[in-house]
Amino acid sequence: TDPDDRRKVILNLSDRGAEVYQAILVMAMELERKLLGQMPVQKQDDFRGMLTDMLANISRMRKG
Repeated sequence: TDPDDRRKVILNLSDRGAEVYQAILVMAMELERKLLGQMPVQKQDDFRGMLTDMLANISRMRKG
């Protein structure tokens, strides 16, 4: 637990877990590049902003 914020839990990955995380991160970044690569940068930014807004709305809905 984070001593400054008990709502947070601090996790430490094993060496193998860190390797898997890095592999997944590389795959996710490549997929994002393929999905968004043909869009102009402004549209990519707009899309990411909309996704962020949607996630915030979902979070608020879950809290009631």
